[in-house]
Amino acid sequence: MYCDSDSYPSVMAACGFVYRHTDRVLGMVLQPPVTFIDVGANVGFVTLLACSKVRSKGGRIVAHCFEPDPGVFTWLSRNQSLNSNLFEIVANPWAVGATEGEGELTISARPGWSTMAHEPPGGFSFLPKAGKTMVRVATLDTYCREHGLSPTVIKIDVEGLEKEVLAGARTILEHSRPYLIIEINPLRLAAAGTSGEDLILQLSRLRYRLFHIDLRCAKSNRHAKRDEWRGLPEVKQNDLVMGQDFDALALPEELVVGS
Repeated sequence: MYCDSDSYPSVMAACGFVYRHTDRVLGMVLQPPVTFIDVGANVGFVTLLACSKVRSKGGRIVAHCFEPDPGVFTWLSRNQSLNSNLFEIVANPWAVGATEGEGELTISARPGWSTMAHEPPGGFSFLPKAGKTMVRVATLDTYCREHGLSPTVIKIDVEGLEKEVLAGARTILEHSRPYLIIEINPLRLAAAGTSGEDLILQLSRLRYRLFHIDLRCAKSNRHAKRDEWRGLPEVKQNDLVMGQDFDALALPEELVVGS
């Protein structure tokens, strides 16, 4: 696997320290054959984990990745080529949002932090800015329709624009009912003009419920059984703390009721 060796978070992720809880959950939800969509793919950390999980089960997986940051996309493309004899990976240098078109990407000097959020007059306090560029913006509904896809799992990590991605995926979320692995980052969400509470409400309207991937992120260790799925506690509002981000698993509510 290729990554930026000058980036400590990237090296830690490549060594397996960052996504170990995500890796465990992927093993729970990936049953071949799999169509995996990675929105905000970075260099392909989670995509490669998903592909490895399915291959270890002797199954087939096709992964479709989206990464608009030009520098990061270079690393993603190298990993796609490196693993081309093992996995089917499609790499797209685009952002994903609520509508098709173009948008302005603020590029971060720290890989993986670039954002499509509108930059305030004083800049982003959390983002070491390296420049700006215009990028294509796709919607998952259009992309899946054009490619004949019914996704099994969608991972979304787009630095605060998660609601926009969901808004452009209403049809596939209603009809395919995929699992969602989604980042909850209150600071980035606030910078994009929304909040973790708004994101949970949007998921609820789509008939999804949100569960912790890393049990350490749950503020309470006591959860009723109805608020768990296979031992994963449901995300509550008091888990949404500014400055503390975490990944979560969003499940179609019919799976929770039937578990």
